[in-house]
Amino acid sequence: MLGLEEIARPAFDFDGAWFRAGPQQIHLIVTPAADAAPRPGSPETRGHHLALRVRSYRDTLDHLRALGVPSIDRPRNKTPWPQIYISDPDGNVVELSADVLD
Repeated sequence: MLGLEEIARPAFDFDGAWFRAGPQQIHLIVTPAADAAPRPGSPETRGHHLALRVRSYRDTLDHLRALGVPSIDRPRNKTPWPQIYISDPDGNVVELSADVLD
């Protein structure tokens, strides 16, 4: 959905996944700790989450809506950038933000 390329990761003794995001990498680790457990269902705007910058707020929101992805849209908020919150299938929250509201 986000267009990230999954890349190989070392054979650790714990679950996780690595992704390429432009020149950067995102490393996700599965943790059984109750306080780190995501809550499946609708996205939320607080708690543990990953934040990614997107090129266009409007294009991203339109793409997510076309896919039927539930989101919390915050074009104006206390931060200087517009935000969209979604959840992955396991309930992990992902914040998508853009430099400007377009």
